[in-house]
Formats: sequence, C-alpha cells, structure tokens
Amino acid sequence: MAKIPGGKLKMGRDDGKKSEAPAHEVTVKDFFIDTREVTVAAYRECVAAKKCPEPTDDEFCNFHKKDRDNHPINCVDFKSAEAFCAFAGKRLPTEQEWERAARGDDGRKYPWGAEEPNMDLLCWKRLKEKLGTCEVSSRPKGASPYGVLDMAGNVNEWTSTKYCPYATPSCETEEHSGRGGSWDYSNADNVTTTTRAGGKPTHARDLLGLRCAKDG
Repeated sequence: MAKIPGGKLKMGRDDGKKSEAPAHEVTVKDFFIDTREVTVAAYRECVAAKKCPEPTDDEFCNFHKKDRDNHPINCVDFKSAEAFCAFAGKRLPTEQEWERAARGDDGRKYPWGAEEPNMDLLCWKRLKEKLGTCEVSSRPKGASPYGVLDMAGNVNEWTSTKYCPYATPSCETEEHSGRGGSWDYSNADNVTTTTRAGGKPTHARDLLGLRCAKDG
C-alpha cells in the first residue's frame, strides 16, 4: 500500500463533464491505498475462505478463466467488493481519497500528468480486438504521483461514496461512485483523474473492479 498524506484537495473540474463539476475543495486525512488493483488470485483466496461470493461469469469476466490470476478481479458487485476489503483487513476508499491518490497536490488531469493517454500509460482501447483487461501494474509509466498504478484504464473501481452531484452531496441514491475508466474506453475524457460514474450496488460488470484502503 502507499501512504497518502492528508490535506486539502481541489476535487472535480469545471471544464469537464457535468458530473465532474463544480470544482470544489475537500479535506482528507492521511490514509493508505493499494498500489495495485485487487487481482483474481487475491480474490480467489477470499472465495476459498468463504468470505466472498464467486463473481458472475461472462465473456470478459476474469475469475473463471485459467490465465487471468494477475488480472484485476472484475464482475463483482458492491457488497462483494466490501467483503473482499473486509477480508483483507481494509475497506473501500472514499471517492475523495481515490481522487487524492490519483491526482496528488498539483491538480493533474491524468495520474501521470498532462500527457495525452497512450498504450504505454494505461490499459484501454481493447474492446474492438476483444482483449479485455490487462495484467495489473503492467503500465508503470502511468503511475500516480504516489506510485499508485492503473488509476486510469483497466477497470473502474468501486468507492464507498454515494454517487451524488457535487452540488448536492447528500442526495438520496443507492448508487455508488466508480472511478478510473476501464479497458474498453477509447476517449481521453473518460480516463481522467476526475472521471466518475455511478453504479447500483448490484452492478457486476466486466469493466468494474476494486482496490482497498485503510485509515492512516
């Protein structure tokens, strides 16, 4: 895990999608976050311990494939993501923590900086060839300022925060925010540090996985 120092964060952006606005200041405490997305191999341990359910199975779901142990676990719903982090003695990150770990202090557009996305920096544009996810940590050049990997592309990641408009953070919704973009995206605006998407707790999609956090 990487230790992320607390502090003030300018979260969101005004020149992006509506869901990312308005840019606003939040404060986070020190915390730790996984430098890698949770792998299939790690999730198998939770299933073997009978603490996590098996993920769903579909064309791009990794759990039931033999050659995917070092790929990110995907096709897991919100409760399964929570269960894994609890099994590991951790928790899901908040949306604010996730963005802090991805963006650092300089308000960068992408985890690695300002350079436009390319195949050396993230796992994306893999739908046409039906390739699915990449192995975790396979794009070290795309690391965040704290050395956290795959915060753009590969899989979207569950957070513990409800998916509310920033202007009304106490809205009533069952959806939680997912962050980071995924392997099937091909638009640079969908893999920024401020990109966010909502998912119902029952969502268990091939583009959705997780990483865990814990208090600092």
